[in-house]
Amino acid sequence: GTFVKLARRKYDVDMDILTPSYLRELGDYYYNTAMCVNLLPEQVIGENTNVIEWDLHKITLEELKKDKMAEFDIKMKRVGVIGGLAGWFDVDFKGSKQLPASKHVVLSTSPQVGITHWGQQAFFLQKPTPCGVGEVARVKMHITRQKKND
Repeated sequence: GTFVKLARRKYDVDMDILTPSYLRELGDYYYNTAMCVNLLPEQVIGENTNVIEWDLHKITLEELKKDKMAEFDIKMKRVGVIGGLAGWFDVDFKGSKQLPASKHVVLSTSPQVGITHWGQQAFFLQKPTPCGVGEVARVKMHITRQKKND
């Protein structure tokens, strides 16, 4: 890249040896890890798709920690370039069967509700892909916790 050429030209230092390690690190931390972002509604070109749903009255912590595979389709609602996928969550506060809430409240971190301190998670693609209205992106995603969060 540009840095390697600059170091060679300006400082007569060959940085080529670092390129494989840099590309490996880039893959680990940029393409294989989510990044917290604050998206604007106009940056979302696909229809919202529910990827995972949990009933927090029933699921255990051990079940939440397990790797998950998700397969889903996203229909494009406008022309654009898919540079990545974005994730956010909604929480329904409706109580339980034994003690239902008097008012159903939804907490959403979607870009459509404006900026929240949670933001959204971006999963960047290595090769951005052009898309048209109505086209469908078929997604297969392996979701796992980072080792540092175990």
